[in-house]
Amino acid sequence: MSEPVNSHLDNIRITITLAALPVQSAGFGTVMLLVDEAAGNSLNGNRTVTYTDATTAAADQVAGYITAATLAAIQTAFAQSPAPQRIKVGRIDTGGGEDYSTGYTAVKLADDDFYGVCVDKRAAANQLQTSGDVESEQRVLFIQSSDADWLTSGLPASYATLAGRERTAVVYHDTDAQWADVAAACRWLAFDPDVISAVAEGSLKNVAAYAAAPTQAEKDFLDGNYANNGLPYGGELFYLDPGVNCAGRPLYEILSADWYATRLQERIATLRVSKSARGEKIPVDQEGQALVLAEMDGLFLIGEGAGHFAEDQTRSTAVTITQADRDAGRLRFTGEAQIEANARIFEFSIYFTRAPLAA
Repeated sequence: MSEPVNSHLDNIRITITLAALPVQSAGFGTVMLLVDEAAGNSLNGNRTVTYTDATTAAADQVAGYITAATLAAIQTAFAQSPAPQRIKVGRIDTGGGEDYSTGYTAVKLADDDFYGVCVDKRAAANQLQTSGDVESEQRVLFIQSSDADWLTSGLPASYATLAGRERTAVVYHDTDAQWADVAAACRWLAFDPDVISAVAEGSLKNVAAYAAAPTQAEKDFLDGNYANNGLPYGGELFYLDPGVNCAGRPLYEILSADWYATRLQERIATLRVSKSARGEKIPVDQEGQALVLAEMDGLFLIGEGAGHFAEDQTRSTAVTITQADRDAGRLRFTGEAQIEANARIFEFSIYFTRAPLAA
């Protein structure tokens, strides 16, 4: 029942401020497969399409929107264990004059919510165009090559520019029609980095064995050239190893760095917005530093729990505030963390004797 108009309710003044909306967390589990429209990938006129299952993709292939090869790539993606929640397909309009660089830019304008990138081409020229773009982003590109020079000394001449690249990973397969690159990217990124720091090596499903198995010398060259390769291992037909980028760095290190940078940015943005919603400052003093250090340390703890960082081997430090900082409204910090290493090489030295073992 409402109070009469003439009352003392005007003595009670209430202001309601709604909390800021939470920042949407960036995802790392989605792969974008770039495909050539001229090959028969119209995507029904869309620049990008998201598939959450292979059945829908099969229907699109029957309708003529994607090729049988693209369908095979999508089926391979969902055959992995764990399987991705989705895979995206982006159309490159080569018939309209786009190359894989300009087309990739158009794809990102339509949908930039992805972390892994693959391309449908096996030619170095197309792959290197995309690699040049991805190297400047917070993403990782997987490319597949059947160039026999990976099996010999040094990088193949057509791939020489890949030397030292941190955000490009090569998967060797001697059969171009296989989709080991898509399988590798989708299996690895299906693991949630908020929960576990997953290694990129592992068993790939729906990928056929090599037509010609590499010799030990050829395998050594593949490893030396940082070309990830799949061989039988522990009962698996195609186990990808060593899980590195073109600089020889384990791919999990790249993801750990991207994960921490992205989540820290999200946390600080949320802190700033929530304070602003209440009209509050983040003061340029020790109090303000403590607020930010709490976010950094909290994220480091999550990273330790997920296996990104070694236990008790992280450190956050506030930089001494200067007058220039006060003038700029700036807080500065440094951080250190030891990335948790992964064992993939095992060596044993065991001695057998007829005599009893000494106590």
